[in-house]
Amino acid sequence: MAFHFDLCKYKQFHYNVYKMKSMKIPNILFITILCLSLTFCAATQKKTTIDKENDPQYIYEKAIVSMNYNLIDEAIKYLHQALVLNPLHFPSYYLLGVAYVKKENWSEARNYLEEAVRLKPNELDPHSYLVSVYQNLGLIDEAIEEHKKINTLDKNFNSSFTLGNYYFEKDELETALGYIKEAILQNSQSEFAFNIYGVILSKLERFPEAIMSFQNAIRIDSNYVIAGINLGVAYINSKELEKARQILTKFLSITQDQILKDKIKKYLDAIKKTPLI
Repeated sequence: MAFHFDLCKYKQFHYNVYKMKSMKIPNILFITILCLSLTFCAATQKKTTIDKENDPQYIYEKAIVSMNYNLIDEAIKYLHQALVLNPLHFPSYYLLGVAYVKKENWSEARNYLEEAVRLKPNELDPHSYLVSVYQNLGLIDEAIEEHKKINTLDKNFNSSFTLGNYYFEKDELETALGYIKEAILQNSQSEFAFNIYGVILSKLERFPEAIMSFQNAIRIDSNYVIAGINLGVAYINSKELEKARQILTKFLSITQDQILKDKIKKYLDAIKKTPLI
């Protein structure tokens, strides 16, 4: 039976001012014109204000300002007002979700972010926030589905690595291997990705490939004790006991963690008792 060590586990307004030509206008007439102009300007300004207050985008922008000053409740008030004016206003649903995330009101955040996703399923940010919301609600499968959507829209290291870990925990090893391989293609300098890739290969008893993966993890971080232990175990499973002894002895001298020290000693003892030495 093979050994397994699976410890692997972020207006300006521009006004045009025109000078009146040198016309002789009676003073009384000039005053009348001025008064009419002021009345017209006031009426125009009032109409503009009314129009703005009926513009969901304008109300939404007021909410953004409130959010920037951390006035979350005031922002929420504006966003609800914007949605009354336009029940399909995607930015307001999204920002409401974010506002409720800041208040750690996960249920409300979920409602508004899900609506944002429904309106614009190809927008990445609502999916990312939904992952966090689902995790805080204990809805792990839903969180993983969001990771899948993110990975479909924009393959990136984090989503691939998370999905690989998830399927590794579920013991769906071939699926996990595919996602971790994606992660490594997106970031070939992640010791953590190489380590878990090696662990999955070990569980599949593909030990030569596992050894190479653990070696890559150690190449990136020579003090990565967990990958060092996993490499030692992979050597044991490949019957390369002297290599196993050397690598385990090296990492025994590096680690200060007593639990890891005890594990290494256990494997070294197993090597001593193996008649293949």
